[in-house]
Amino acid sequence: MTNFEKIVDGKTPTYRSSSSADSEFSGSDSSQTKVSSSGLSLTEIAANNFSSLVGTWKNDNGETIEVTNQTMDKPAGTNWALSKGAVLANSKSSEYPDVIGGGNMIGDYMQGAYGTFDPQSMSMSPIAIVPAGVKATAADDSDSSRDRLISGGGQGGYATEAYYRE
Repeated sequence: MTNFEKIVDGKTPTYRSSSSADSEFSGSDSSQTKVSSSGLSLTEIAANNFSSLVGTWKNDNGETIEVTNQTMDKPAGTNWALSKGAVLANSKSSEYPDVIGGGNMIGDYMQGAYGTFDPQSMSMSPIAIVPAGVKATAADDSDSSRDRLISGGGQGGYATEAYYRE
């Protein structure tokens, strides 16, 4: 079994990275669902539950993205696709902190966004949210055995832009 599995709960697919060491089964004998005690849950992120993103993510240059357990709704009256985001630590502004949010599924990973909800200077950049066991594309040369956030969504390369959970 791979580190990434598609789990079906009724008709809703749940994506979660896992390994046999940190997983458990729950449910009835006829419909078991594999639940990971750690790892990214793209289904939860798509539903604006960012708990699987919480923590410190570090790239090979020592730069970090720290995702907190706080969330922020987009400002009223804006038309942004992102409705809610997980607040990032060390944001430049306390009124409009930097956030990371989910987005569209592309194959087995999610194309999310990060930036600020400031209505005066909305600035969002793409970020690929890629579970362990998944390669974003054939060109993905990041460590696919680990959960990762890929700044720029892979546009500037994969390994050079990958942040791994610490």
